Parts: sequence; structure tokens; C-alpha cells
Amino acid sequence: MNSLAFFNIRNRLFLPSMLALVVLVVSSLAAPAQEQEQSEPEANAESAPHDMSAMEDMDGMKDMDGMKDMSGMPGMENGEHQMAPAMFDQLRAKVELFREYSDQQIRLSMQMMGPNYDTYVSDKSVQGEIGIIALAHGFGDTGDTQFHDAFVETAKIFPTAVGYGMAMMSSAHIQSAVDDLEAAGVKTIVVIPTTPTKTGNLQVQWGYIFGLDDEAAWAEVPRIETEAKIIMAKAPTDTPIMSEIMLDYARELSTEPENELVIIAAHGPDNMEANAIEMAMLDAHTETMRQDSDFTDIRAITLMDDAPTEIRAANVAKFRGWVETATNEGKRVLIVSNLLTTGSVHRKIRRDLSGLDFQFNTKGTLQHPLFQDWIGYTVREALSEN
Repeated sequence: MNSLAFFNIRNRLFLPSMLALVVLVVSSLAAPAQEQEQSEPEANAESAPHDMSAMEDMDGMKDMDGMKDMSGMPGMENGEHQMAPAMFDQLRAKVELFREYSDQQIRLSMQMMGPNYDTYVSDKSVQGEIGIIALAHGFGDTGDTQFHDAFVETAKIFPTAVGYGMAMMSSAHIQSAVDDLEAAGVKTIVVIPTTPTKTGNLQVQWGYIFGLDDEAAWAEVPRIETEAKIIMAKAPTDTPIMSEIMLDYARELSTEPENELVIIAAHGPDNMEANAIEMAMLDAHTETMRQDSDFTDIRAITLMDDAPTEIRAANVAKFRGWVETATNEGKRVLIVSNLLTTGSVHRKIRRDLSGLDFQFNTKGTLQHPLFQDWIGYTVREALSEN
């Protein structure tokens, strides 16, 4: 079957700011943390995060198993951050938290974010002129495995690699993925960036690494060396397929839609300008979901998890107010998210809503069968536009 025909199935500034959360530990160069107990059982819950009160909920933070031994991930490469001396000064210039940090403190910050590494998903027998690299900031051991597995079917058609990590001070893992694809005969590489917001620093850093942006968001890491044509695809944030996935997740919880409020809870960016962009995207999702369902109402909220404390607290108060009001009116409250994998943000939401009555579907969007459609749509669209 023709590779592109396979995908004609259907047409339909994120820095996960561990930086603000690691400041207490980095400032004191704290000793490695102990493992935390597993969170309460829930669908596909990720491994336990670090047992550090200031950092226990870092979205994108590698769990303890992930930091100590990532050998469980197929084909792991380039786990270590590569830190050239000049990069420390570049980070100080671009990241406010780092301006007073020593090289050692920045190094510890990088280590706490987990490794940058790549996996090659395709079997070596898969050859072709079109290849795929899927990029993610990293989700912890369980989430990384979920992300890898989401591309297994695609990897049977196109040579496919996956790269994890913030790429703040290293691009070796992405170069390794490119080299693997070129070895499989790839002449055109479709890069699939998976970020919660399409205008964030991580997207810019990846664009710089592939020579598509002039300035790095963080350190000026080595750019990719390749003879292949590079096509940067769109992030999954605002495709209608995501509306369908979240609506299906709400329906899994539903018993009486005409008496149920659905709330989309998102991580959100760290500033109001970026938040306005994300809220517009989420509002489009809620409108689509309203048109396709009988729920009494569907709303969206961004927690702005990495914003100053008072901003996040105000969002949580609004969130709790919605749940309390709906419950007092005799309605059931159903909560879903647009997050790719199950993780620490889901646990935060449970704590934010502690004591209230609600139902929460914690599955990541990539665990839905329609995510395969999104991959196909994204690749096909990227190739048709270039």
C-alpha cells in the first residue's frame, strides 16, 4: 500500500517550568531525593515523581526510575546533557531564574529535568524516502513509553524515531534520530512537535535546532547536520480531532448528559499573553464539543501551572467555584484534559478540587485511537504543503 494512501483515513511558551519549582533545591544543591509513594490507582497513572515538596508535581519531570535507569525504553540514546561552557552564560541571559546560578547549580537543574534521549521506533527493515521524528519534552518513564507506543503503527510504514527532552543545552539526541532515519534511506523528514502551546519556547528551540528559527530559545546548541529536507508539522493543540478525543473521554464518564457540566482542564502557559492564545484554542474545542453533544454546558480553564502563585491560585478558585456551583444545582461535573499523557498535572487537579464532587477521566489524548488519525492527518498535511 502506498505510504500516503495509508494516511487517508479521515480529514478531520511551553517550558514545563520546572525551573520555578526547582529553585529551592538547586539553590541549596540538595542531595538526591527519595522516591515518593505511588499516587492513588487511576487509569495508566505514571510512576511516582520525586519526593521533594517544592517539585513533586513537575510536569515533564522524569520520575526516579527514569532518572536512574532509562534502559527500559527501546533504543535509548544520548541520555546525558552536553554542557559547553558558553551555554551556561546563554542560559543566564535568557532564563531569569538562572541569572544568579553557578554553573554547578544550572547543571543540577538540567539533571533534575531528566535526560535528553532518542528511541528508534521502526524495525530496521522499514526503509523509505519519507521519515518521521516525533518530539516531546518528556513525561516520565510511563508517559514516555505511552508516547513511544503511539507511533508504533506509523513506524511500520515510515522510518520513525522519537526524541525526548527540553533540548536546552543539547541536541545530540535529535541528531542521533536524524542519523538513524538517513540510514534508513530517508530524504524528507517530517518533524512532529508535541507541545501544549504552539508558540512556546520549546517549539522555538526545536525550530532553531532544525535551522527553521534564527534564534535559540535557550542555549545555542549544535544545529542538525543533514542532507534531508526538513518539514516542521503542526502541533496537536488545535486540531478538531482533539475535540473528538476529549468529547469521547467525557462520554466515558457520562450517565445523564443533559444534567452534566464538562470542564476541560489544561496546564496552561506562564503568562497572560500566551494564555489568551491558548484559551482561544480551548474555546474553539468547547464550541465543537457543544455542537456534537447534549451536555448542559462545556467550559475550559487553564491552571497556568507555571505562572506566579497568585495567578494559579485565582484560576484554581475559579475552577472550584464552577464545580461547587454545578454540584449545588444538582449537576454532575465531568473533567477531562488536553494533556498527551497521564501525569502529575492530573494529580494536582485532584488536589486542587479536594473535597468536591466530580468525575475525572485522566487518560492522555494519545491513548485514544483517534490519535493515530491525528498522526496521519498531520503527516499528510505537512507533506502536501511542502
